[in-house]
Amino acid sequence: MSNFGNEQSKFKMVIYLKSGGRETFYSLINEEKKSDEVALRGMKRRLLENKFKGKYQTALIYDRFADKLLEKFINGKMEVAL
Repeated sequence: MSNFGNEQSKFKMVIYLKSGGRETFYSLINEEKKSDEVALRGMKRRLLENKFKGKYQTALIYDRFADKLLEKFINGKMEVAL
């Protein structure tokens, strides 16, 4: 079984790259047992601070179950935290 799964994951991150592409990621299933803050912090660290650092224009983080935008980052800076 994969560590990633869009059906079980609580959080979804959509990253719009400077190159014009778009990537969608889901929170790690094994992080679902952790607090929301810990799960989100890990997701942001892995993707925004490492893998896509300097490569993205906009990143949106959603709570999948509430269908709600939680955070919005533009050019590496948080613009909205709900």
